[in-house]
Amino acid sequence: MKFVFIINPISGKAQYQSVVDIVKIYAKNHPIFDYDLVLTEYTGHAKDIAANYPNATSCCFVACGGDGTLNEVLNGLQAGATLAQIPIGSGNDFFKMLGYKKNIDLESLVISTIEGKIVNIDYGRVNSERFINSCNMGLDADVLVEFNKNRGRIPNRFLYAYSIMKTIQKPKVHINRIENHTTNEIVEKDMMLLTVMNGKYYGNGYTPTPFAEIQDGMFDICWAEKMSVPRIVSLLSKYKKGNHINEKRVHFLKSNHLTISSDEPLRYGLDGELKESYKIEIENMAGQLKFMVCKSSPLQGERMKVYIEKDAQAVADTAYRFYEKLLSEKPNAVLGLATGSTPIKLYQNLIEGYQKSQISFKHVTSVNLDEYVGLPVGHKETYREFMNNQLFNFIDIDKSNTHVPVSHGDLQQNAKEYENLLDTLHIDLQLLGLGENGHIGFNEPGEDFDSVTHIVELDQNTRENNARFFDSIEDVPTQAITMGIASIMKANQILVLATGENKQEAVYQMVKGKVSSQFPCTALQNHPNVLVIVDEAAAKKLHE
Repeated sequence: MKFVFIINPISGKAQYQSVVDIVKIYAKNHPIFDYDLVLTEYTGHAKDIAANYPNATSCCFVACGGDGTLNEVLNGLQAGATLAQIPIGSGNDFFKMLGYKKNIDLESLVISTIEGKIVNIDYGRVNSERFINSCNMGLDADVLVEFNKNRGRIPNRFLYAYSIMKTIQKPKVHINRIENHTTNEIVEKDMMLLTVMNGKYYGNGYTPTPFAEIQDGMFDICWAEKMSVPRIVSLLSKYKKGNHINEKRVHFLKSNHLTISSDEPLRYGLDGELKESYKIEIENMAGQLKFMVCKSSPLQGERMKVYIEKDAQAVADTAYRFYEKLLSEKPNAVLGLATGSTPIKLYQNLIEGYQKSQISFKHVTSVNLDEYVGLPVGHKETYREFMNNQLFNFIDIDKSNTHVPVSHGDLQQNAKEYENLLDTLHIDLQLLGLGENGHIGFNEPGEDFDSVTHIVELDQNTRENNARFFDSIEDVPTQAITMGIASIMKANQILVLATGENKQEAVYQMVKGKVSSQFPCTALQNHPNVLVIVDEAAAKKLHE
């Protein structure tokens, strides 16, 4: 992995040169350490660097500055890239969520980050922008205005408190409606303050949501009714320490998707950066950010984010959201696709999304997991024909950019060439179904986790399950060419769909079982970014 240190020399002031020196000394002592040092030159430069950096999916972008610098890098981060933070700015509230020692020195911090582990954390999306820590409205946004106005005039340790005291002299009511799409509840009330938090802290140590976590897939939201200036003043010390949870006019809720409205232009801050709109939609992108932290961090390295939906259609609807997000952020994404009955509803959603102009596949490249060996070209049960009939014929994808393993001719050479193709393309999102015996692709029980694209003998259980697509089991091929487990694991993100009671054992083993070649799907526990979407029937055993 290459480390790209994006350094804000304004935010970091004297410390930024120390970071440069520490990295250079580390690199001298570790010859294989690959890195770049890039100093930002203007507001928004950190975003531009991250957005345009080549081969970003194999890089860790280290934001060296405050939460503002971190926000810029996040908003430029390409799909599949990793993020990290070296907190040398004036506001470093999010860093407190990462689990480093409180008084860690700068050299130890930099080195422990370089030698750290990757975890998956949540981030927020507001309209087309991202935030990692906080989205603040009302009084909070007014405080930010005052904060920015006095930056440089007042010492940083006093600036936030000063900005609050100036702002509360004339408190205003800005917000009057919250739609919590998670619970289908609506709150209609004049609100003086509203903060949507991924982390616990903001404003140099204020604790509006003391129970917030960055790996739970939910925002913690604190909002306050209109109140008198004396009451606001008396509340401040409690608010700073997180002791305001029992205050009568302060309210809390959790949500992963909400809409906030105002009758007048609504000012809001994203990690301290001010924006304005009448209405904003906020969504939690659960577990979709790869973040590098020290190995001693208590943040869980658990790789799988599991979504349990009511039925197969709900599974497809949830899966569609991830494709919509990816294609909006990266129109030329490389999609790894799967066949079988499970993804058909998803493919129908993708077709509908294209027809409604919500998504386009014009610049997309696709690669399929596998193909039967022994079926003639054009046979209706080949996976090439399946993909044409279930998806490709109904969207704007260039079929020359769709790839399925070639299953005739020199099979070993075909497998080698397909693996080379995968190395060239770098899959952004790999879709997987799940066999009853735990197979992924056509990697059957006992398959080596180091396997790449290869020819496989199909398990009898697999052939029996697929016999429903043929006239008889005798017509089901006995071999296939498939991506290997190691091939699948190269994808930046993996999406597993499973429905029906017959999949509950495989789902359980994949999520909670011991990693073993007897259940090939358990290899996914070692991948840094796996999304699992299952219906209630397939999830039954997870509740045991």
